[in-house]
Amino acid sequence: MTGGTAIPAAASPLSAAYARLAGTGAGPAVTVPGPADPLPRGDGWLTTAGLARGGCDLDAFLARDEAQALRDYGRPARPDVAARFGLHRYAWPASLLITVPWFVHRRVPRLPVTHVSYDRVAGRMAVRPASFACLGRGRGGTGGAELELLLPGATRPYVGAAAFRVPTGPAGEPLPTGTRASCCMFSTVRPEDTCATCPRTCDSGRVAKSTVSEAA
Repeated sequence: MTGGTAIPAAASPLSAAYARLAGTGAGPAVTVPGPADPLPRGDGWLTTAGLARGGCDLDAFLARDEAQALRDYGRPARPDVAARFGLHRYAWPASLLITVPWFVHRRVPRLPVTHVSYDRVAGRMAVRPASFACLGRGRGGTGGAELELLLPGATRPYVGAAAFRVPTGPAGEPLPTGTRASCCMFSTVRPEDTCATCPRTCDSGRVAKSTVSEAA
Protein backbone atom coordinates (compact mmCIF):
# COMPACT_ATOMS: atom_id res chain seq x y z
CA MET A 1 0.00 0.00 0.00
CA THR A 2 1.06 3.55 -0.55
CA GLY A 3 1.06 6.09 2.21
CA GLY A 4 -2.08 7.92 3.28
CA THR A 5 -3.53 10.24 0.64
CA ALA A 6 -5.33 13.33 1.92
CA ILE A 7 -8.92 13.64 0.71
CA PRO A 8 -9.55 16.99 -1.06
CA ALA A 9 -12.58 19.17 -0.65
CA ALA A 10 -14.15 17.72 -3.82
CA ALA A 11 -16.47 14.69 -3.75
CA SER A 12 -14.96 11.79 -1.83
CA PRO A 13 -13.43 9.05 -3.98
CA LEU A 14 -15.18 6.61 -1.66
CA SER A 15 -18.69 7.80 -2.49
CA ALA A 16 -19.05 5.48 -5.48
CA ALA A 17 -18.24 2.45 -3.33
CA TYR A 18 -20.75 3.50 -0.69
CA ALA A 19 -23.41 4.06 -3.35
CA ARG A 20 -22.77 0.55 -4.63
CA LEU A 21 -23.12 -0.80 -1.09
CA ALA A 22 -26.46 0.95 -0.66
CA GLY A 23 -27.63 -0.54 -3.95
CA THR A 24 -27.13 -4.09 -2.68
CA GLY A 25 -29.47 -3.60 0.27
CA ALA A 26 -26.96 -5.51 2.41
CA GLY A 27 -25.49 -2.55 4.24
CA PRO A 28 -26.23 0.93 5.56
CA ALA A 29 -26.90 3.99 3.46
CA VAL A 30 -23.66 5.97 3.76
CA THR A 31 -23.22 9.70 3.24
CA VAL A 32 -19.92 11.58 3.18
CA PRO A 33 -20.41 15.16 4.49
CA GLY A 34 -18.27 17.91 3.06
CA PRO A 35 -15.20 19.09 4.99
CA ALA A 36 -17.08 22.05 6.47
CA ASP A 37 -20.27 20.14 7.28
CA PRO A 38 -20.78 18.71 10.77
CA LEU A 39 -21.56 15.07 11.28
CA PRO A 40 -25.26 14.53 12.05
CA ARG A 41 -26.34 14.29 15.68
CA GLY A 42 -29.70 13.80 17.39
CA ASP A 43 -32.87 12.47 15.73
CA GLY A 44 -31.61 8.90 16.02
CA TRP A 45 -27.96 9.66 15.25
CA LEU A 46 -25.18 8.61 17.61
CA THR A 47 -21.53 9.40 17.17
CA THR A 48 -19.02 6.60 17.37
CA ALA A 49 -16.98 8.75 19.73
CA GLY A 50 -20.01 8.92 22.05
CA LEU A 51 -20.38 5.15 22.03
CA ALA A 52 -16.67 4.72 22.72
CA ARG A 53 -16.89 7.05 25.73
CA GLY A 54 -19.67 5.00 27.31
CA GLY A 55 -22.25 6.78 29.43
CA CYS A 56 -25.78 7.61 28.30
CA ASP A 57 -25.18 7.11 24.56
CA LEU A 58 -23.91 3.57 25.08
CA ASP A 59 -26.58 2.79 27.68
CA ALA A 60 -29.33 3.81 25.26
CA PHE A 61 -27.72 1.84 22.45
CA LEU A 62 -27.53 -1.37 24.51
CA ALA A 63 -31.02 -0.89 25.93
CA ARG A 64 -32.31 -1.50 22.42
CA ASP A 65 -30.49 -4.84 22.33
CA GLU A 66 -31.92 -5.86 25.68
CA ALA A 67 -35.45 -4.99 24.52
CA GLN A 68 -34.94 -6.68 21.14
CA ALA A 69 -33.69 -9.91 22.73
CA LEU A 70 -36.73 -10.06 25.00
CA ARG A 71 -39.08 -9.35 22.09
CA ASP A 72 -37.48 -11.76 19.61
CA TYR A 73 -36.56 -14.66 21.88
CA GLY A 74 -39.02 -14.37 24.75
CA ARG A 75 -36.32 -14.23 27.40
CA PRO A 76 -33.98 -11.52 28.69
CA ALA A 77 -30.37 -11.53 27.57
CA ARG A 78 -27.60 -11.37 30.12
CA PRO A 79 -25.90 -7.93 30.20
CA ASP A 80 -22.73 -9.31 28.61
CA VAL A 81 -24.76 -11.01 25.88
CA ALA A 82 -26.72 -7.84 25.12
CA ALA A 83 -23.39 -6.02 24.88
CA ARG A 84 -22.16 -8.66 22.39
CA PHE A 85 -25.28 -8.18 20.29
CA GLY A 86 -24.82 -4.41 20.36
CA LEU A 87 -21.16 -4.68 19.36
CA HIS A 88 -22.04 -6.89 16.40
CA ARG A 89 -24.85 -4.61 15.25
CA TYR A 90 -22.43 -1.71 15.17
CA ALA A 91 -19.26 -3.49 14.03
CA TRP A 92 -20.81 -5.20 11.00
CA PRO A 93 -21.95 -2.03 9.19
CA ALA A 94 -18.87 -0.16 10.39
CA SER A 95 -16.60 -2.82 8.87
CA LEU A 96 -18.33 -2.35 5.51
CA LEU A 97 -17.19 1.28 5.51
CA ILE A 98 -13.65 -0.07 5.08
CA THR A 99 -13.99 -3.40 3.28
CA VAL A 100 -16.32 -2.30 0.45
CA PRO A 101 -14.04 0.50 -0.84
CA TRP A 102 -11.12 -1.89 -0.35
CA PHE A 103 -12.60 -4.69 -2.46
CA VAL A 104 -14.34 -2.49 -5.07
CA HIS A 105 -11.90 0.37 -5.65
CA ARG A 106 -8.71 -0.74 -3.86
CA ARG A 107 -8.95 2.20 -1.46
CA VAL A 108 -8.70 1.69 2.28
CA PRO A 109 -10.13 4.63 4.25
CA ARG A 110 -8.84 5.81 7.59
CA LEU A 111 -11.83 6.56 9.81
CA PRO A 112 -10.99 8.11 13.20
CA VAL A 113 -13.55 7.49 15.92
CA THR A 114 -14.57 11.16 15.79
CA HIS A 115 -15.42 10.92 12.07
CA VAL A 116 -18.32 8.42 12.13
CA SER A 117 -22.01 8.78 13.04
CA TYR A 118 -24.56 5.96 13.08
CA ASP A 119 -28.35 5.89 12.95
CA ARG A 120 -29.13 2.29 13.81
CA VAL A 121 -32.91 2.50 13.44
CA ALA A 122 -32.82 4.03 9.96
CA GLY A 123 -29.81 1.94 8.89
CA ARG A 124 -27.59 4.82 7.86
CA MET A 125 -24.09 6.08 8.59
CA ALA A 126 -22.22 9.30 7.94
CA VAL A 127 -18.44 9.26 7.64
CA ARG A 128 -15.69 11.76 6.97
CA PRO A 129 -12.56 9.81 6.05
CA ALA A 130 -9.39 11.55 7.16
CA SER A 131 -7.35 9.88 4.41
CA PHE A 132 -7.15 6.67 2.44
CA ALA A 133 -4.47 4.28 1.26
CA CYS A 134 -4.32 2.84 -2.28
CA LEU A 135 -3.42 -0.80 -3.08
CA GLY A 136 -0.77 -1.22 -6.22
CA ARG A 137 -3.04 -4.49 -7.50
CA GLY A 138 -5.93 -6.88 -6.59
CA ARG A 139 -5.53 -10.55 -5.79
CA GLY A 140 -8.87 -11.71 -7.21
CA GLY A 141 -11.08 -14.38 -5.68
CA THR A 142 -13.65 -13.72 -3.00
CA GLY A 143 -11.48 -11.60 -0.75
CA GLY A 144 -10.62 -14.39 1.67
CA ALA A 145 -6.93 -14.35 0.77
CA GLU A 146 -6.78 -10.61 1.37
CA LEU A 147 -8.49 -10.95 4.74
CA GLU A 148 -5.97 -13.62 5.68
CA LEU A 149 -3.23 -11.08 4.94
CA LEU A 150 -5.04 -8.47 7.01
CA LEU A 151 -5.33 -10.81 10.02
CA PRO A 152 -2.48 -13.31 9.61
CA GLY A 153 -2.53 -14.51 13.20
CA ALA A 154 -2.90 -13.22 16.73
CA THR A 155 -2.82 -9.57 15.66
CA ARG A 156 -3.65 -7.52 18.73
CA PRO A 157 -6.30 -6.81 19.84
CA TYR A 158 -7.64 -9.76 17.81
CA VAL A 159 -7.11 -13.23 19.23
CA GLY A 160 -6.79 -15.26 16.03
CA ALA A 161 -6.50 -15.34 12.26
CA ALA A 162 -9.40 -14.96 9.81
CA ALA A 163 -9.44 -18.81 9.53
CA PHE A 164 -11.12 -19.13 6.15
CA ARG A 165 -11.45 -22.53 4.46
CA VAL A 166 -13.64 -24.21 1.84
CA PRO A 167 -15.48 -27.41 2.85
CA THR A 168 -17.20 -29.44 0.14
CA GLY A 169 -20.98 -29.62 -0.10
CA PRO A 170 -23.05 -32.76 -0.81
CA ALA A 171 -22.80 -32.23 -4.59
CA GLY A 172 -19.08 -31.46 -4.49
CA GLU A 173 -19.68 -27.70 -4.53
CA PRO A 174 -17.34 -25.41 -2.58
CA LEU A 175 -18.86 -23.82 0.52
CA PRO A 176 -16.52 -21.06 1.78
CA THR A 177 -16.65 -20.63 5.55
CA GLY A 178 -14.63 -19.35 8.46
CA THR A 179 -14.53 -19.85 12.20
CA ARG A 180 -15.26 -17.04 14.59
CA ALA A 181 -12.47 -16.56 17.10
CA SER A 182 -14.98 -15.53 19.77
CA CYS A 183 -18.55 -16.47 20.60
CA CYS A 184 -21.52 -14.15 20.06
CA MET A 185 -23.32 -15.87 22.97
CA PHE A 186 -26.49 -16.40 20.92
CA SER A 187 -26.79 -19.89 22.41
CA THR A 188 -27.57 -18.33 25.80
CA VAL A 189 -30.92 -17.10 24.48
CA ARG A 190 -31.60 -19.89 21.97
CA PRO A 191 -29.54 -22.96 22.94
CA GLU A 192 -30.89 -25.12 20.13
CA ASP A 193 -29.58 -22.82 17.43
CA THR A 194 -26.10 -21.68 16.42
CA CYS A 195 -24.78 -19.83 13.40
CA ALA A 196 -22.77 -21.54 10.66
CA THR A 197 -19.52 -19.84 11.73
CA CYS A 198 -19.87 -20.60 15.45
CA PRO A 199 -16.76 -22.17 17.04
CA ARG A 200 -19.13 -24.85 18.37
CA THR A 201 -20.26 -25.90 14.87
CA CYS A 202 -18.17 -28.59 13.14
CA ASP A 203 -17.67 -28.57 9.37
CA SER A 204 -20.37 -31.19 8.78
CA GLY A 205 -22.79 -28.95 10.67
CA ARG A 206 -21.69 -25.95 8.61
CA VAL A 207 -22.32 -27.83 5.38
CA ALA A 208 -25.78 -28.86 6.59
CA LYS A 209 -26.68 -25.32 7.64
CA SER A 210 -25.38 -23.82 4.39
CA THR A 211 -27.29 -26.36 2.31
CA VAL A 212 -30.54 -25.64 4.14
CA SER A 213 -29.96 -21.89 3.82
CA GLU A 214 -29.36 -22.10 0.07
CA ALA A 215 -32.42 -24.30 -0.42
CA ALA A 216 -34.57 -21.78 1.48
